[in-house]
Amino acid sequence: MYILTKTQEDGLQILEQILPTFTPEYTLSINAIPSMNIVQDVPIILNSVSVQDDYEGDFQSRRLVTHTLSFTLKVNLFGGISNSKIITTVHTNLKDKIPNPDTFANYTAVGNPTNETITSENWLENL
Repeated sequence: MYILTKTQEDGLQILEQILPTFTPEYTLSINAIPSMNIVQDVPIILNSVSVQDDYEGDFQSRRLVTHTLSFTLKVNLFGGISNSKIITTVHTNLKDKIPNPDTFANYTAVGNPTNETITSENWLENL
C-alpha cells in the first residue's frame, strides 16, 4: 500500500492512524463462501514500512513523500466444486516405530456409503 503526501508531516499523521492496528497482525473476519456460510479469520501482517522523499529544486518547491507499507495476508484458496465420486478406498503406508523403525505397514480401508456388501470380485464395480 502506498501513502502519497506533499509533506512528511502529513504522511506521518496518516501512518500513526494505521500502525497501532497491527500488533503485529490484524485479524479480519470474512464471509469466504456465503452460500455455505463459511466465515474465516484472515490475519493481515504488516511486514515493513519504508519512506521515499522525492523533490525537485529546493525543499519548499514540488515535493512528493511516499510511504510504502508491505503486507502479508494468510488466506485459504478454494477450488471449484465438481461432481466426483465418493472416496471409498484409501491405501496408506505407515511407518511402524515399534519394534523396527525401518519397517512399513500397508493398510487398506474400504468404505461403503451405500451399505451394500462388497466382495473381492465386485468391489471395483462399486467405485
